[in-house]
Amino acid sequence: MEGQINVLKDLQSVMTKALTNYKKSPKDRLTVEYIETRLELLENDWSLFKDTKSQLYQTYKLEDVSQKVVDIYDTTEDTYITYKCAMKSALNKLKAKEAIAQQGSESNTMSRATSSLVKLPKISIPTFSGKYSEWTTFYDLFTSLVHNNPSLDNVQKLHYLKGHLTGEAEQLIRHTPITDANYNQCWLQLERRYANKKYLTNCILKRLFSQKRLLVESASGLKELLDTTTDCLSALTNLKIDVSTWDVIIIHIVTFKLDNETRKQWELSISTDSSNELPTFDQFKKFIESRFRALEFIEPNKVHQGSNITHAHSSRAMLATKTSSMLCEYCSESHKLCFCKKFAKQSVDVRREFVAKNKICFNCLGSNHTIYDCKKQMSCRICKKRHHSLLHLNRDVNTGNDSQVQDSATKSVVDSNSTNDSQIIACLSTDKIAKPSQVLLATALIQAESKTGQFMTVRALLDQGSQACFITEATVQLLRLKKSLVRGVITGLGNNRSTTAKYMVNLTIKSKIDDSFQLKINAYVLNKITSYLPENSMDISSFDWIDKYGLSLADPNFNTPNRIDILLGADAYASIIKEGIVRSPTGTLIAQSTALGWILSGLVASSNDKEMQHLPKNISVNCAHFNKDNLLRKFWKIEEQKSSKKILNPVEQRCEELYTKTTLRDATGRYIVRLPFRDNDPACKSGGSGYIAEMRLKTLQKRLSKDTCLKDKYIGVINEYLQLGHLRPVKEGDDKKDQAVYLPHHAVVRDGGKWNSNNQELMKIIDQMKETEGEVEQPGPIKEENKDLEIKLDSTIKILLTWNRNDDSFQYTAYLAPLKTAPVTKRQVKSDIARLFYPLGWLAPSEVLAKAFIQKLWLAGVSWDETFNKQLVQEWNTYRVELLLLTKVRIPRWLRSKFKDKLELHGFSDTSKIAYSAVVYLRVLNAVDRVHVSLLVARIRVAPVKQANIPRLELCGAVLLSRLLIEAAHVLNSSREQVKPRLIPPWYCRG
Repeated sequence: MEGQINVLKDLQSVMTKALTNYKKSPKDRLTVEYIETRLELLENDWSLFKDTKSQLYQTYKLEDVSQKVVDIYDTTEDTYITYKCAMKSALNKLKAKEAIAQQGSESNTMSRATSSLVKLPKISIPTFSGKYSEWTTFYDLFTSLVHNNPSLDNVQKLHYLKGHLTGEAEQLIRHTPITDANYNQCWLQLERRYANKKYLTNCILKRLFSQKRLLVESASGLKELLDTTTDCLSALTNLKIDVSTWDVIIIHIVTFKLDNETRKQWELSISTDSSNELPTFDQFKKFIESRFRALEFIEPNKVHQGSNITHAHSSRAMLATKTSSMLCEYCSESHKLCFCKKFAKQSVDVRREFVAKNKICFNCLGSNHTIYDCKKQMSCRICKKRHHSLLHLNRDVNTGNDSQVQDSATKSVVDSNSTNDSQIIACLSTDKIAKPSQVLLATALIQAESKTGQFMTVRALLDQGSQACFITEATVQLLRLKKSLVRGVITGLGNNRSTTAKYMVNLTIKSKIDDSFQLKINAYVLNKITSYLPENSMDISSFDWIDKYGLSLADPNFNTPNRIDILLGADAYASIIKEGIVRSPTGTLIAQSTALGWILSGLVASSNDKEMQHLPKNISVNCAHFNKDNLLRKFWKIEEQKSSKKILNPVEQRCEELYTKTTLRDATGRYIVRLPFRDNDPACKSGGSGYIAEMRLKTLQKRLSKDTCLKDKYIGVINEYLQLGHLRPVKEGDDKKDQAVYLPHHAVVRDGGKWNSNNQELMKIIDQMKETEGEVEQPGPIKEENKDLEIKLDSTIKILLTWNRNDDSFQYTAYLAPLKTAPVTKRQVKSDIARLFYPLGWLAPSEVLAKAFIQKLWLAGVSWDETFNKQLVQEWNTYRVELLLLTKVRIPRWLRSKFKDKLELHGFSDTSKIAYSAVVYLRVLNAVDRVHVSLLVARIRVAPVKQANIPRLELCGAVLLSRLLIEAAHVLNSSREQVKPRLIPPWYCRG
């Protein structure tokens, strides 16, 4: 018995020590395999312990076994259970971690595999402004991405909702706090307002029924008609409206929108069906699709058929400009009316009558527009008014000098056909000649050096008739070349201006065949040099003679149309050309040896010589002149101080004097101004303003007879004018007075879009124009005052200048729009700053903070819709709050100056790394030698992004101050004796 008891004690000691050692094991040692091994050992020891105990009880009687054996068993069993539970718990945790890690690895592998296949674009939710037509799209996207997203709580959903609302929709829930309970309320409020099924249906049906009728058969027109109809039906289906039985109605509506030929073909197609079944919309849709496919195939291949011979009119590449034939309206010769000598020999009255009768522009004598649409900045050489010099009417009959001046001006106008500017000349001759096939121009593939030193392949056109090289803007951007400013005008035959070259680049080119050949050229930058060359693809089999001679071509794909990147002129052509010419078997095409390879040029013979085409003959003569004196003169003109005083002609001077002398203000505060009529022979009277007004009235009557609604509104407007005293009937004898003037007028309807979208509003306009006279002022409508105009203050920041009558001073009233819940972006900040108002620069210290903040955003690289970081947001919010402090600023309205007081202008300028500024004060010395100083005006400029040193910025501030002093002296309208400008430079202020 003692031996068996000792075995039990040994097993107890082994399991106890094993438990102690397990607890001391480091974490990195506790692996799945380690724990499973210990479990096996524990089970073996426990099995041996139980077997020994069983043998002990089987050998000896129960009463002979001592209590000591029982205690050993209980203690060992407790150790066994504790040890095994600890190891199984640790084992389960390790297996769970391994399973999670394996699952995550598989998920990452699948995610990487999926992302490597395709990268989908980010889905963005459009903003909703309150338009019913936008609600369906916004509702579907927002519901799918935000509203039904379980990972977002209601606070986040409400934040996103407010951030995607603008206009009326944003105002609807603007004042609702962002809380968890308010989201469902706001969403239901929007649904009740804009989920208007009746209104949406009305808009869709209106779009369906208001489609335009096709006048001619057109593939694009049929596409648009079918797409709009299908889109409307789909929209109605989305609104849960059953349109499956609408086929007959839709077909009936759409067939009336078709052109006559397409409608005829449709009726013929359904008439061939012997059955009496009604056509379906699917059948109609298939017919329209087959119809526009056929038209797409036919339309590009249409040819103009003549009476005897069929000519294929094809365009050809124009290297510089295209001159169109121009016929004189007076003599039908090839020149403009303004250069017609026969027209100039006629009297002024005959010229004016001819121009008015043929509806020719009074300003430039062009026939394709009227004087109201004329964009040319020109005026009469005699009186400087807005009409052509040939139409100048001499009103002083008794003076002979004016007639001589007019004759000389007429002669100068007719003879003037040249320019003194430095030009880039490109001449082109276009003759309609019968030629077989097309002309091949010399092209080559070359390598151009980029800014980084790499060479890229571009396509060049070799033109020995050009005296300059050209390069496209796209190629300059590709090579990242540095552009220098130049000025050149590209003109065609007859010295007609076509385009302008503003930049020049320097680049290095080399041959793809011979690496040792490199050439540096100067090229003018144009948006486009010519069209694709050659114009049509050529059969390469007709050029088999090239392989016969073994020529290495400069452009292997010369027969395929492609773009031209560079034009090499005669200056580069001389360095490229080599000896050696090979002619084609027909003799019309030559191959010439160059450093770039063999180039091909000449006439490509057609397989059918009887086929004749009208081809323009291209002759390019480009000449580039660079005048350094003009550029230098342009440089100093930038810094030259321009006079702010406008030079007035006698008529304008008289208007200014009349306004100063006769302008009054009555007791109600209204201004009374006398109109500046001419005393003798007003221009509008001699020009026949009564005739123009009568013709305009007849035209208006015809229009009103066709539109009863417009007629009623027009009559209401006229009656309103009569009641207000703006109009009165013409009395007998009024038209014979010296100052009788007829102002033609017409009714203007501004329908939808700009002012209102659902109704028509009749606008009242009186034309201040004298059409027959040719002296047309800028047309300006006389509109009645908008008394009920209301500005929405909640959409702007307003810094308003007001007058405080208590202390007779100016002060500012500030209104700040509340901060929106949406993130602060550069677009929002720029919009807010643009609304700030700084009269006379009195708020320059505040203005510079706003401008510096914008510059800081620019330097930080913040995009327009990117959210600011916390530091920038805090800086912007601080600036907004500090704007309220401007209400404490007071600026005296009266400068305390009288007529005989001595005035002195004192200017100061200051500079920092952020900005430079200038300020002007007015010092008034009265008769009793009392001095009063007032702030007059200030200007501030932000320092450029490219950092400049302080002395340079100080000079900029001094220039700004000098200009400000000159402007202030002119505005005060004081003599040189009364005003003493004193310029205080920055270095003097520092002592």
